[in-house]
Amino acid sequence: MSLKTLFIQILISTISVGVSFSQTDSIYQNFTLISANFLDEYQFLEDSTLLDSALFYTEIGIVTTPTNMNLIGRKLLILSLKHDYDGGLDFVKTLKTPFFPSFPYYNDILYKRFQAMKYLYLGDSIMYYKVVNSIITEIEPYFIEKQVFFDSLCKNDLKIILKNEQYFLFFQYYYYQSLILDYDTFSHELMIMQNKGYNSDCIDLLKLICEDNFLEYNLF
Repeated sequence: MSLKTLFIQILISTISVGVSFSQTDSIYQNFTLISANFLDEYQFLEDSTLLDSALFYTEIGIVTTPTNMNLIGRKLLILSLKHDYDGGLDFVKTLKTPFFPSFPYYNDILYKRFQAMKYLYLGDSIMYYKVVNSIITEIEPYFIEKQVFFDSLCKNDLKIILKNEQYFLFFQYYYYQSLILDYDTFSHELMIMQNKGYNSDCIDLLKLICEDNFLEYNLF
């Protein structure tokens, strides 16, 4: 299981507490499993036709359970893998607001994320950095408000950190910072965390997340 897959599973399980859908709906479960299998095959074989199949069954699952966060995230991932960023932008417009109730800004960030991916894919670095900076500007007030809380939370074991849904904001903020900061500046940020007593596993996870391919939607 990849880091991305594990991280998304943890996040979905943390944030979606209280979101209900029929566990006995065999049709939904079958389409979900089929779409996941096609996506897994694509990641192994890199055959683009498998993405088309994964998207088809994912969309059927969404029709059955339109508020299912796992399937919504999967569709956005598939669209990013297909480099169908316009399709992602159109889909984001259809999502309820907020998509993640604990993060009221998330829908706007998600829309900008697909804009930035599109610009990067097209080679428009000026617009890419402009949109990424806009994302940081929008997230920053929420992050600053919880800075003291993060300084306390991130000293705990990683399992404790990941039980608090607010960890998403911490990783999200630094993920976007890593896109615009040079290596030395970002390394200095990590050193500050270390000097504050942040758990080393937390810092290591942040490093791994920041190495992720921006052109593939990773829930941030």
